[in-house]
Amino acid sequence: MLRSLNNFLKTLLDFVLPDLCVSCEAPVEKKRRFICNECWKKLIMIQNQPEWYDRNLIRSSFSLFEFREDTEIQKIIHAFKYSGMKSIGIILGEEIGKLLKEKQADYILPVPLHIAKLRERKYNQSLYIAKGIEKVTGWKVLEEALKRINYTKSQTGLNFSERQKNVSGAFRVNKRYSELLRGSSVLITDDVITTGATINECAKILKDAGVREIHTASCAFAGGN
Repeated sequence: MLRSLNNFLKTLLDFVLPDLCVSCEAPVEKKRRFICNECWKKLIMIQNQPEWYDRNLIRSSFSLFEFREDTEIQKIIHAFKYSGMKSIGIILGEEIGKLLKEKQADYILPVPLHIAKLRERKYNQSLYIAKGIEKVTGWKVLEEALKRINYTKSQTGLNFSERQKNVSGAFRVNKRYSELLRGSSVLITDDVITTGATINECAKILKDAGVREIHTASCAFAGGN
C-alpha cells in the first residue's frame, strides 16, 4: 500500500514538476532525466579517438563527446560538476561502459580531488563516472587508490607546459593499495580531458607503482578547442 502511494506521488510530481533538460529546460523523458532527446542529438560523439597521451604510460584513451564552449555538452558538464547532479556522471559512465566493456581492466581509478576541494564541492565528479562504468563492466572502482596530496590551482586558462608544472608531484598511490595495483590493468576516469596533463601525471605515478597497463576514459575531450 505504502509503495503504491509513493509511486503515485512520484508520478504526480513528475507530471506537475517534470524533470527539465539542463541545456534547454524542456521536459525530458525518463531514460535520460537530465537532457531532452533534441539536445542529446546535438552532442558530438567522437568517432576517431585523439592520441593526446604519452604512449610510454598509457595504452589507450576514450572520450565520449567533443567538448565545445557554449554548447549542450558544456551545460551538461557544468550541471554535473557544480549543481550536484551526480546522476549525470553515472548515466554518462554507463554510456562509456557500454562502449568499453569488450576491453579488460581490473580496476577503475577516478582522478582524485584534494581534500580541501572535496569539502568545497562535496563530491568528486570523476568518481560518479567511474561508478557508471562499473555498473556496466563489473570492473571494481578503487576510490582511494590515488591520492591528491597538493592543492593545485585550476587548470583553466593554463597552457600545456603550465598545466604540467601545476600538477607535477600532485598525486601519490595510497600505500594500502600498492600490492593490489602492482601488475594490474587500470582505467583512469575524468570528466573532461583538455591537454591530458593531469591524467598523464596520474599515469606516471601508477607506472612507478608497478601498474602493468593503463587506459583512460572521460565524458568529453576539449583538446584543440
